[in-house]
Order: sequence, then structure tokens, then C-alpha cells
Amino acid sequence: LALARALGIRLKFKAGLTLYLKRHKYQNAITANLWQALSEASGKEVAPMMDTWTNQMGYPAISVESIQNVVGYTVAVTLQQKRFLADGQCSPSEQLHWYVPVSVCSLTEPDEVLLRVVLEPHGGSQTFQLPSALPGYVRVNPGGVGFYQVRYQETVLPAVTAALPQMSPRDRLCLVAYSFALDDSKN
Repeated sequence: LALARALGIRLKFKAGLTLYLKRHKYQNAITANLWQALSEASGKEVAPMMDTWTNQMGYPAISVESIQNVVGYTVAVTLQQKRFLADGQCSPSEQLHWYVPVSVCSLTEPDEVLLRVVLEPHGGSQTFQLPSALPGYVRVNPGGVGFYQVRYQETVLPAVTAALPQMSPRDRLCLVAYSFALDDSKN
């Protein structure tokens, strides 16, 4: 689902799968064949993005920080990824990075996605402007559909935890799961 969103509309994803299946019907295929068909259907290079997911161990933990203006409205969000391993055994020299499709919503309107971006795998922090100033803070990965952990910085975490009663049970579960996973792994 995240790949389909990153490629654009789901119809392009479906068209890519159909192309792949037609080309390789009754034959053996390799992963690169699927990436090629998805690239042709979507007009986007899929292999570099997917290689970061299929050729390395672990997955990302995304650090979230809101940037606010003088009246307390969130105007941008800064995201940074680090490698997440459940056992926490990751040295700085082993830091890997991914192309990560990320969705951002407000705490008060979880169904309205304000921003959909794909983090680049260079490892630095990336700041994204919101389409309009937002009272309060943002939440990342609404519905928990993205395959990554989310770590809210100390400036954002109190507002996120205060909004727990207004969140769906699924979103509350995701926040608790992120906290346990990140704390247990010491990532």
C-alpha cells in the first residue's frame, strides 16, 4: 500500500503488477522483473527505492520534530531516519537508510493527510513545509500503515500523549508499540 501511494495512484501499481504477471506467465522471474514492470507502469524508478528495503537488514525509525512560528502554529516538520534493529545492536558505521514514504496529519484531524513525502536515503534530517499553518502539533504515520517506527522529540511528545483520548484505538496502539519497541531496543 505504501509503495502504491509512493508510485502515485493505485491504478498504476495494479497496471504494473498486471504487466509483470503477463510477461512472466508460466516462467521464472526475478525481483528486478517486478521493479521493471512497476517502473514502466508508473513512470518512476522503482528499483532504487525498493532495493533499500529488500537488500539490507532492519528498517527505519523516524524522528519527528515540529517547527512552530511565534504564535505556536506548526509550519513545518523535520524528519530524520536512523536504522532500527530490535536488538539495538547497530553501530554508527552500520547506519543504513531507506526511501521511506511518510504521511503527516494533525493531531486533531487524523483522517486529513497534510503531507505525503518520500524521505531520501541520505541520512540527514529533512524539513518539509506544511501546506498551511496548523494549530498544535503533527502526527506521523496515521493508521500505522507505514513500515517504520516513529520517535517524537521531547518538544512534540507531550502534545501527542495529551491527544491520545481523541485518537482511534489503532493509532493509540501504534504509539504504545513505537514506545515499547524503541525503548526495548535502545535505538
